[in-house]
Amino acid sequence: VGILVQARMGSTRLPGKVLESIGGEPLILRTVRELMHVTNVSVLQVVTTDSPKDDLLCGVLTDAQIDYFRGDELDVLHRYLCAAKQLNLDAIVRVNGDCPFIDPLLVQDVVNHYILRSDNIDYVSTVIDETFPLGMHVEVFSVRVLAACSKEAMGFEREHVTPFIYNNPNRFRVDSFKSEKNFANYRLTVDYPEDLTFSRKLADLLDSDIKIGEPRNRLHRIIRILEENAELVAINSSYRKPQTMRFE
Repeated sequence: VGILVQARMGSTRLPGKVLESIGGEPLILRTVRELMHVTNVSVLQVVTTDSPKDDLLCGVLTDAQIDYFRGDELDVLHRYLCAAKQLNLDAIVRVNGDCPFIDPLLVQDVVNHYILRSDNIDYVSTVIDETFPLGMHVEVFSVRVLAACSKEAMGFEREHVTPFIYNNPNRFRVDSFKSEKNFANYRLTVDYPEDLTFSRKLADLLDSDIKIGEPRNRLHRIIRILEENAELVAINSSYRKPQTMRFE
């Protein structure tokens, strides 16, 4: 099982966002370094594009000694499949690189859920029934199933990697990982300038009382901060929308 973090410089809404500074380091490095706390995976790699636009991103990753794979810019499904085959993976943990507050222990829990049920499921995620904040999305799925999807998936399904799986529950064994309490109204991803402002302020509050070597991004701490700071939540509240990823 390996974590593949999707990242590129060419974001339509906020170009270059993965290298914007949050908590004193580039967003992509914060995301990846938090994921290093996940203990039940064998590899962690950034999957970016072979576009010259991503040369700068790859330079930052090289300097930070973080492994990366470069592949097709638009066919992200193919990019993931090629990276997984090169790493000889059985299963992929998919995380987006614009999620600087991803909780590594949540990722670990979703991976455990998959491992314990891998004889009976092909895919599990926090995406189908959205009970976690946007920016805490984790997907775990079989490389064998992704290869099968690659033969038929088209357009949107290739750009977003997994819709062909969860939109075909009669063909694939799909499971949902849910929070006991619904936190889907919170937004922890970076897509707009307001998200960046929000993330920098949240990081300052979140990182102020962390012991060295411990994960910074614990969901319960983040929720407590948001509940205590309504003015912080208001910064990017105009972009908080119900996210529906159910089978369609």
